[in-house]
Amino acid sequence: MKVYHSAKWLNTRKYVLAQKPLCRCGKLAQEIDHIVPLSRGGAPYALDNLQPLCADCHRDKHRAERVLGI
Repeated sequence: MKVYHSAKWLNTRKYVLAQKPLCRCGKLAQEIDHIVPLSRGGAPYALDNLQPLCADCHRDKHRAERVLGI
């Protein structure tokens, strides 16, 4: 998607990681996840739709979404 290569996304990503550097599991966050996926109408830059996740939690969330058909 074009969102992920835009300057707005890169700045938003940097901001979220600076504000919340830890994943929900306590590890260092490396990814920014859309709580409501873009494919389901999630807002790409809304801070309340973004969460910092480590690579493992991000992978697990996407795996669960695929299983559930989200």
